[in-house]
Amino acid sequence: MELPKEMEFLETGYARSESKVDFQHMVRGLPEELREVVYLKFAQELTLREIGLAMDLPMRTVQSRLRRALKLMRCEMEREV
Repeated sequence: MELPKEMEFLETGYARSESKVDFQHMVRGLPEELREVVYLKFAQELTLREIGLAMDLPMRTVQSRLRRALKLMRCEMEREV
């Protein structure tokens, strides 16, 4: 899965670190419910509202899942530094 420019801030941090963890591997390592939100947001470029409609979830749940996914990825990058 190719991630778009919106995720460059994470990729940049990843590239700067001397981590051996592959960025896309981090996305694939997320729990399915979080991975799906990340995929729809960044690969499919859907809005949070559109993701909520597609997944039959309230927009606040989508926001929460996206925030949790990004936090997990950030923690993974920091742990590998």
